[in-house]
Amino acid sequence: LRYLWLFIHRKVRRTIIVKDFGVKITIGKKLSAGFIIVLSLLIAMSIIAYLSLTRIKMSTDMVKYYSEKLERTANLRYPILEALVINDFFIAGDLQKKGHFDLLYEGVVRAINNFKEVELDEEEKRLFKILKTRFAMVKQKSDEIINIAAKKGFLIQEVNELVEEVDFYAIIVIDCMEELHSLIKKRLDKATIEAEQTEKTGIK
Repeated sequence: LRYLWLFIHRKVRRTIIVKDFGVKITIGKKLSAGFIIVLSLLIAMSIIAYLSLTRIKMSTDMVKYYSEKLERTANLRYPILEALVINDFFIAGDLQKKGHFDLLYEGVVRAINNFKEVELDEEEKRLFKILKTRFAMVKQKSDEIINIAAKKGFLIQEVNELVEEVDFYAIIVIDCMEELHSLIKKRLDKATIEAEQTEKTGIK
């Protein structure tokens, strides 16, 4: 009887009868099920944390990308605007500004070549292409003015017409430059706001 009692006692300790479902779940199975649940939760939390960190990194990288692009745009913008201002002086007759403009033009060419390395979308490419070609026309027409004025003087109709052409191209250059700068600035602002929201909320 003693051995029978020990056997029954051990059996009761090891087995829990769940009457509602009509099944028997051993303590070992319950521990295994609990371990699987905990492990599943840990895996799920790790995946959520990874996705959240990945999204934050992507947002941060986007801010960095547009910041660098805006900096390249500024490095292109200021030499162009300065060159156009100086160009106005010498095509109006101040020949002493010619050498200054040529130096600025070389700086603009370097800035344009540096900007070519930036990854641009279709709209940015369109604006940059117009800007580049029209600025080249400013230089070409300005050189024509100097060549003609050196022989015939500035106060002739041919020079006046060329000056109007230079002004026309210069306005296009300025408009494209400002539109390009504004476009990238808006995208940077948007990326910055999204990055801040992502850091606050994590993954949605």
